[in-house]
Amino acid sequence: MAVVGLLIDNKSVTDAMSDIIQDYLLELLALIDDVLNPVLFLLMPLMT
Repeated sequence: MAVVGLLIDNKSVTDAMSDIIQDYLLELLALIDDVLNPVLFLLMPLMT
């Protein structure tokens, strides 16, 4: 979410983008989170 804050340059989310784009962006970020978390936990045992 910090990256999104940097991209919209300190504007509130409702002012910076439409509702549809906001929904798509939040879904995209959730998808990225859901994909990267298992990858992280699968790679952690390999690093020790």
